[in-house]
Amino acid sequence: MPDFKSWSESRLSRLRRDLDRLFEDLRCDLGLSRGSTSGIVISEDDGTLLVTIPMAGTEPDHVGLTVEEHSLTVELVMELSLTGGIRRETTTRTVALPCAVCPDKATAVLERDVLTVRLPKRHAPCPLRLRIDT
Repeated sequence: MPDFKSWSESRLSRLRRDLDRLFEDLRCDLGLSRGSTSGIVISEDDGTLLVTIPMAGTEPDHVGLTVEEHSLTVELVMELSLTGGIRRETTTRTVALPCAVCPDKATAVLERDVLTVRLPKRHAPCPLRLRIDT
């Protein structure tokens, strides 16, 4: 049995992404819509992935987004007022994306209680044929 403590963070991220993708593919095979778990909807529009997430009553500064080539991570920080003070709770959800995106060109807008993240697709580079020098 492998020693999970020695696995690097990137290997665990890949494993999580692959499992998310496996479940998304299974949903499609069963005739369910892709990307519709937990209110999250992934759609395509002219070379861009659109990820929409309902965020009723959420302030923009309570939401953190991390975009990687094949995943989007949403972190929501909630502040609860208790008699002893304020308690902060963090919820994180990572969504596997159906294709590679350009993280540095992503944008996000929170309007009317819906978070919309635009992720430009990363086009595969053309193969480069190299000449061999002698």
